[in-house]
Amino acid sequence: MLMKKESFVQGLQMKDIPDIWEPTGRALITDDDIVNYIELPLRQAIKILVDKRVKTYFSTANRNNTLAFVIIEPNYLSPANIQVAKDSFGYEGREHERISLELPITPDTFAEAVEEFFISLAEKFVEQKEWAATYHAASYSR
Repeated sequence: MLMKKESFVQGLQMKDIPDIWEPTGRALITDDDIVNYIELPLRQAIKILVDKRVKTYFSTANRNNTLAFVIIEPNYLSPANIQVAKDSFGYEGREHERISLELPITPDTFAEAVEEFFISLAEKFVEQKEWAATYHAASYSR
């Protein structure tokens, strides 16, 4: 089971982080989903976002990247989180625009720094009472 703030990457560098390239085809809901589909440095941040019911579109942070990122789907954000995205990440609300949280990395970047960076970004979002009106609520009940 994933626990918030439990680091899985202490002492590792990005060159030590294998990639996971297996799309889920559905929303991440459980801790097992996160473990199976999310690369180590992003697991805690994605857990925070899932717990807040913030829908991610895609994420990556592994030895093959020069840019670690988490992409958030704005169509599923509450008005409060849209404001967070505008204030914190420069989201402009253009049609088909997604919110991209990014960090340049090298093979020698410490994975824990990547993990902490994305946790700090995920913590900016506020909890949503539900995924969003455009979601099919029955499919995402907890």
